Amino acid sequence: MHYVHLALALAFALFSASVSAQKSFPSRPVTFVVPITQGTAADIMARLLGAKLALHWKQPVVIENKPGASGTIGASLVARAAPNGYTLLLPGAIYTMAPAVIKNLNYDPANSFVFISLTGSTNWALAINAATMPAQDLEEFLAMVRAQPGRFHYATPGSGSPHHFGFEMFKHRLGLDVVHVPYKGAAGAMTDLLSGQVQVMLVPAGTAIANMRAARFRILAVSGAERLGPLPDVPTFRERGIDFLEALDGWSAVFAPAKTPRAIVERINADFRAVIESTEIREQFERQGLMPRATTIEQTTEIVRADLLRWAKVAVDAKIAAE
Repeated sequence: MHYVHLALALAFALFSASVSAQKSFPSRPVTFVVPITQGTAADIMARLLGAKLALHWKQPVVIENKPGASGTIGASLVARAAPNGYTLLLPGAIYTMAPAVIKNLNYDPANSFVFISLTGSTNWALAINAATMPAQDLEEFLAMVRAQPGRFHYATPGSGSPHHFGFEMFKHRLGLDVVHVPYKGAAGAMTDLLSGQVQVMLVPAGTAIANMRAARFRILAVSGAERLGPLPDVPTFRERGIDFLEALDGWSAVFAPAKTPRAIVERINADFRAVIESTEIREQFERQGLMPRATTIEQTTEIVRADLLRWAKVAVDAKIAAE
């Protein structure tokens, strides 16, 4: 009987500690590490959510952009952080793609984090510099590329990025010869696309919408089941018989270092989900061409680990490698 009482007392103590941790978190500022450059979909989501969560938590939320090496520098930083919930990683889908082409990481992509929740997703757009590639639609673009193999260049924020994987899938499935030009971040890639240094780029829909008024910027097609509201005249890839880019799920998420106490992880998940599902955030996301998307801890873990395996296979099948 003594052991039963002891076990019950221990269980109650653990439960009380869990409840206390949930109630007291956070008691100081929380840092969101965004492992890619400012202005990207993951960065925009982090900033919108951070502003809302700062009000909810009554604590400041600090956004730190730590770009480089296709998001692995920021991921490595958070993997080594104290597992207490005060340093969180807010990556994009690049997290599951980079390990397929970047070897010798100093963290384990499948086990160095607790995968808390997705935060949202974005569709993709095929954009060209209209002055250096005067195609009026997707069919003309494909005809021009096939007529001049190796003549045109496409930009990405770096090897292992969704932009890289997506365009290499595009090339592989359609038999195209377009030269990859990797940059150190999305800003440089977009700058050179707009100036005509490169001719084409696969970009998040929000980025396309933000640049749609640029004189040299033309959007040929978007992913998704339906045309985007801000781009009613731009057809979907599906309308043109191309459906494989739908696999390029442009999700963003929130992770914590492995061994973060379950009670704190559950609190973060609940708070993120409440904010993501709010009307205010939905409207703010939609104005940016983004879609809010909240998941349970278990759902998030399943998505991330499945994508790590999926993109590793795609890298082999499409012969995608770091450049």
